[in-house]
Amino acid sequence: TRANEMPEVRVVLMYGAGGNFSSGYSIANFSDPSKDLSFGDTFDDYANYMADFSMSFRTLSKPLYMLVEGVAIGIMATCTAHADFVYCSPNAFFLTPFSSLGIVPEDLSSVTFPALLGRKKANEILLLGNQLKAQEASELGFINGIIPTEKLPKTEPIITDYSNLPYLQKILNSDAKTVNTVKKILVQN
Repeated sequence: TRANEMPEVRVVLMYGAGGNFSSGYSIANFSDPSKDLSFGDTFDDYANYMADFSMSFRTLSKPLYMLVEGVAIGIMATCTAHADFVYCSPNAFFLTPFSSLGIVPEDLSSVTFPALLGRKKANEILLLGNQLKAQEASELGFINGIIPTEKLPKTEPIITDYSNLPYLQKILNSDAKTVNTVKKILVQN
């Protein structure tokens, strides 16, 4: 990813807008040939695009910090498993409806979810499509914590006040080379 080559980037912060993180990708786009698909025209093009997209999270050398408000569905729900820090609003939930759509889980979630949640809970989420609500996600260690509603930063048009995002300022104040090296060691185990 470009952030890896940019020394001025100390951390990558991802968040949604309008009180939600992401509603996922609409697979209906595949059945409508009139759609302008930025990744190409075929399922193979999509598969390659998504593999590159997923690997960009996995190979990011900078800390990845996510603020999840409201819904996190599909691909972006699974991407949170790659984040170094995930904080949620109290009403946040993760939903992976892959099985009900007749598709397999994406973004290495068949590996990352069992590793983070245990196989039994991963089955409930990936196989059955059960919601994982913020409170349970926190209790299971899937996220770092929950930010009370009154302390959530305004996300529109962009976050300008980072003071209520736990540890973000500490990351920004730490030696970048050390932080990136520690991240590399942790990711590579």
